[in-house]
Amino acid sequence: LTDSEQREFDYPPVLSLDTRALCFNITADLEKRINRLRTNTNKVGFLLQYGYFKACKRFFVINRFRQEDIEYTAKVLGISLGNIDFSQYKKKIPADHKIAILKLLEYRPFEGDTLQWIGREIIRRVECFTDPRTVFLEVLDLLHRQHIEIPSYYQLSELITQHYLNYEEKLLKIIDKNISLEDVAQHIGLSSNYLSKYFKKV
Repeated sequence: LTDSEQREFDYPPVLSLDTRALCFNITADLEKRINRLRTNTNKVGFLLQYGYFKACKRFFVINRFRQEDIEYTAKVLGISLGNIDFSQYKKKIPADHKIAILKLLEYRPFEGDTLQWIGREIIRRVECFTDPRTVFLEVLDLLHRQHIEIPSYYQLSELITQHYLNYEEKLLKIIDKNISLEDVAQHIGLSSNYLSKYFKKV
């Protein structure tokens, strides 16, 4: 993706009033889960992560939560903004909330068997010489249709890049094994003796 697209991907979406109301709507199951949380900060943090995940099937870094969404969720929960301190929303708490949200929304995490499966899908596309951007977009669609958490841009792009590099290395080994110096010399119009002397120097 372009730099601006990468930034947009890794930040929570800007929600319209209608979309915000839909994503942060509190169902009976969600209300039970939130009521079990101990602090006001945890309750707002949970609802924010839940709403953002409903909107785009991704989780976000806490310091990227949008202020307008913080204010909205606090109002929905009847919590004063003065009683929210996101410096306390850290360590295991957000991770535990992610697990609970995935379960509530019947999604699978991007790890383990899921990671291996998407790796095979990427390899299949790389071996068909699909361009990286298309691979990225097709993988997003696959994850969405299979109800799997969408990871950060960095995680996904690094995974795709690594498979391209692995395949390139595989092809180079095949070429190195099957193409002789005489073949290369014939292709570029030089003598094999000249090339042999050159490679010895290198």
